[in-house]
Amino acid sequence: MELEGDVEPIDSSFADQFLKVFTRMAKAQWKTQKKADLSAQKVSDYLDEHGDLIDEVKRQRADLEEQNEQFRGFILEVVDLIEGFRQTAEESDSPTMLSASETMHEALRSSMEKIGLHPIPAVDEVPDGDYHFVLDTKAPESKDEKDRIVEVVEQGYTLRGEVLRKARVIVAK
Repeated sequence: MELEGDVEPIDSSFADQFLKVFTRMAKAQWKTQKKADLSAQKVSDYLDEHGDLIDEVKRQRADLEEQNEQFRGFILEVVDLIEGFRQTAEESDSPTMLSASETMHEALRSSMEKIGLHPIPAVDEVPDGDYHFVLDTKAPESKDEKDRIVEVVEQGYTLRGEVLRKARVIVAK
């Protein structure tokens, strides 16, 4: 057989070695593919066998997330209710209401600490979009107030390090 151009014939021992290496590689790839297929089948069988359990865990997680959201909403309602009572007591000048308000406020503060609920610092702070929602701006009364929070319209809170509600604030501009 005559070869075209500058192509040299391949030595038969080199061709045999090449064929052996290629054959080993093909067998190794075939074995790897079989192992992968077997693993995929095991995973598929496991999912088929435990699919109901997985679905139940997903449902339970969704229920817990819903309960957590309700808990977070309840916390804010209680805090706002006690704060509203405190403001009303202060405006009434009634010693009995003021005393009851202080007692409730102290009990709330203690409970807040136990569950990791903390008010977000606001007045005199530089607004931070992660913690403050700027409702409005107003002219500064002093040079030190410029670009600082001067009023809190609604207190914000963090719960265990996560923002539960941003503080609604007014900033001097």
